[in-house]
Parts: sequence; C-alpha cells; structure tokens
Amino acid sequence: MQKHTPNHSAIGYAPPPKLPKHMVAQQEFEAIMNLTGVDEFKNMIKKLHNYYLSSNNSLRGISIPNFLWSICKGGGATTLAYHLSHYLEAISAMEFSGNAKYVEFELDYIRPNYLNVELSRLHCVITKCAGYNRFFRGVVCINLESWIGHANESHLSLVLDYLADNCDKWLAIFYIHSIKDEDIHAIESRIAQKMNLETLRLAFPEGTVLAKNLESNLYEKHSVTLTRGAKVLLSNTVDKLSETGNFMGYKSVEQLTDFVLYNFRMNNPDGQRITELQLSEILSNSDYIGKKMKKPAKQNLIGFARGG
Repeated sequence: MQKHTPNHSAIGYAPPPKLPKHMVAQQEFEAIMNLTGVDEFKNMIKKLHNYYLSSNNSLRGISIPNFLWSICKGGGATTLAYHLSHYLEAISAMEFSGNAKYVEFELDYIRPNYLNVELSRLHCVITKCAGYNRFFRGVVCINLESWIGHANESHLSLVLDYLADNCDKWLAIFYIHSIKDEDIHAIESRIAQKMNLETLRLAFPEGTVLAKNLESNLYEKHSVTLTRGAKVLLSNTVDKLSETGNFMGYKSVEQLTDFVLYNFRMNNPDGQRITELQLSEILSNSDYIGKKMKKPAKQNLIGFARGG
C-alpha cells in the first residue's frame, strides 16, 4: 500500500494545535531553571513563577519592575534577556510586538551637548525593531558600562526620561560589568529617580560551572566526553583563567570548546573521549593558556591559538 503523504497546501489543512498557555509558561520556566549559574536570576524567576501559579496562571495586574544587572563580561546578559522576554510573554506579563522581543543597545558616554546624538541612535534602533507595527513593545536592554563614574551627570536624565516615558510599552534592563558597590549604587540611585527598579547582582560563574558548560557543549554538539581526571583539569584551568581578569565567561567557554575539539580531532579523528593527558597536551599548546594565564592580560577579549 502506498504511504499517504499529507498535502499541507490542501484546503482544510490545519496546523498542529498550539500548546495551552500554561504549558508554554512551564516550558519557558524550565528552560531558565536549566541555565547554569545565574542563581540570583533564577531565584527571581522562581518567585515570579510561584506567584503566577498561585494566582491561577495570572499576575493579577502586578507590574514587573525594570532591572539593573551587575553582570560580568561574558556572563550571559544576552541569553538572560532572551529567556526573560520569552518567559514574560508566556505568562502575559506584558505585551510584545515587533520583529524582536528584546533590543540591545550600548549607550556610549558622550558630552552633555552631544547626548541627543546617542538618544537619536537609541530611538532609531528601537523604531527599527517595531517592524510593520506602529510601536515596538518588548524588552529594551541598555549597557551603561560607559557611564560608570558619570552617573551623577545631569544629561543622563535625557535617556532615562525617554525610557520612563515609554514604560507602558517597554521593560528596561540596564546592566554594567562592575561589581563595586559604589558603581552599582550610583547607577541604581539615578535610575530609581525615574522608574521602578530591582537590582540583581549576578556573580561570575564559578570554574566548575563554566567547566560543566564546556563539557556539555562537547557532548551535546559533538558527542565527546571527558574522563574524570580531564574534568578536574578543565575545572582548575578555567578557575585560573578567570583570575586573569580578561576571561569572558561563557563567550570564552565557547572559544575554548572549539579550541579543544579542533586539536582533539586533529589527532583523534574518531575519538569520543578526552583523557587528562590528552587535555593537558592540548591546553599546553595554547598561547593564551601557556603564556598569559599567570598574569593579567591587557586586552578585553581572549583568543585561543595553537603555539608554534
């Protein structure tokens, strides 16, 4: 008997039904809980989700505050913004419209007479994300790193007023890479004058967490595993790299994953398990790890290159 292949273009064809709203919310919640590290972020989502469930899958009119994140470079700000925006849409915490659910923008520090240039640039980026809709509705992520040390300057109010005037359409997430109390408090107090704000201090992921993330990347993407000794070596190496001050968290983990996999495959085309000895040889051939791990490097980003 010939197998029947459904004609999706035929009249009367119905696409698969969408999941119920509460099931989508649960899926997005579980995706956040499966993230490595970022416990402060996950605890905030847990509280919100518990309220959502206790209120019969409703937020009963409460308003989500804007956020200030203290997060390291490479700590996953983009990933968190992605998951937060999808979760908020799933629980109907806010409306979304446009060709993206969130917008990222780095607000450069600029002299008072020229801040309108940055404000115009921000407006253009947000307007572009509206797509065919009249307005963009979603999450707006603002990197304020350049404003550390300048938070008390009055012309920052132009940007904050612009964002505050659109709080009915946007949820603002401000973030800086500093963990210093004085930097956080200066930015925090300035924003809080204009809008509701909750501050999250997202600790730099521990070496064991980053190493576990690298291990998962190797297995999930390439079906490669590590021996117990290799796992310990990897965790210790990541801890030491983190101390150099220019290790970029999850971004550097992705680079290190590619570096380890490339060098492993060049010598073991069909290998599926990396031993401690093999990993040690691979890491010793990295210019960055071999020559710069013991002292801080001046560059902001790191790369992995095979030594000659």
